[in-house]
Amino acid sequence: MELEARRKELAPKTFSGDEKAKLELEGLEDEHDEISRTTRVAKAAVPEFEKMVGECEERLAQAERAVHKAHHERLRDELTEREQEAEELLATYFDKQLQIKELRSHVVIEGTKAGMRIYPDVFSVADKLFEKARAWELRL
Repeated sequence: MELEARRKELAPKTFSGDEKAKLELEGLEDEHDEISRTTRVAKAAVPEFEKMVGECEERLAQAERAVHKAHHERLRDELTEREQEAEELLATYFDKQLQIKELRSHVVIEGTKAGMRIYPDVFSVADKLFEKARAWELRL
């Protein structure tokens, strides 16, 4: 606006023959032309910049997806490892429970043969643990 106001002020002086005003007006016209060219170039560059921004946003989205995929794969591998460990522990636990049951039956048989009275509550702790493990297995 300042440039335009100065041009309007100098134009009448230029027509009346003021050389100084004419030189200043020519300078202002050159400055105006330069600003106009710069504005046109900037406006012409907008679509390319918007395209570049869009490409950057897409690359960022791809990078974020790659990070999430890597985290997913790491967590999935860890989950698989933990599940395998749990299965091994359960298998070991059930093997031990079977050994306990077998040993218990021998205790009862040998105790009975020795004339001892064997009370069922002696084995209740092992039975409770076994039932808890079965309940957990059913939840999985």
